[in-house]
Amino acid sequence: MGLHKLSRGLCLATAASAFLSAQAPSAIAETITVTDIAGRNVEVEKNPDAIVLGEGRMIYSLALLDRDDPFERVVGWKDDMILYDPDAWRAYEAKFPEAAKIARLAAPIRMNGTSRP
Repeated sequence: MGLHKLSRGLCLATAASAFLSAQAPSAIAETITVTDIAGRNVEVEKNPDAIVLGEGRMIYSLALLDRDDPFERVVGWKDDMILYDPDAWRAYEAKFPEAAKIARLAAPIRMNGTSRP
């Protein structure tokens, strides 16, 4: 192995190590262990910056925990509340207009069994 290749490899390794070290503080977040619906223990970040709601109607529960703005950390959610509880959606949207900009993750099949376009 030539000295040039060794030096190049050492430089790359040093750069990678420096990059990973710089990222380490954000990667070492405090976690908690929760039990998911399947009974598995899962570690999650204690206070996440961004969340995705698998069901839009979970915003009711989130609103109990984050009364100032339950949508603040939501970056994506299913559109079931918008479709099946439009009165509640309009009330939330009136109070939290930024919620209308959250990415909607539509289910492939509607509740009545028909496919979505």
